Amino acid sequence: MTFAFIDAEKVAFPIDGLCRVLDVSSSGYFAWRGRPACRRQRDDVVLLHLPPLEGHGSAPRMKNGPALAGHGAEAVRDAIARTIVTLPEALRRSLT
Repeated sequence: MTFAFIDAEKVAFPIDGLCRVLDVSSSGYFAWRGRPACRRQRDDVVLLHLPPLEGHGSAPRMKNGPALAGHGAEAVRDAIARTIVTLPEALRRSLT
């Protein structure tokens, strides 16, 4: 993250000065610049540029449900009981 900051600020400040203030070596910065992006970074870039799925954002957002408001296990138990009865029979049997 420090090297990314240096890279962003190098137009306004000298690289050697930024490295000295941030207590990193300038050789480390230049080595970081020369490295290829890791697989996760490349995957993130691809995901950012994918078009959204059809219908994305058309439905209003919903919260997961009402706040537990201190009811803890009772509220969770009741919520699970209400949800289980709406599941298909085969799936319901596998869960109970």
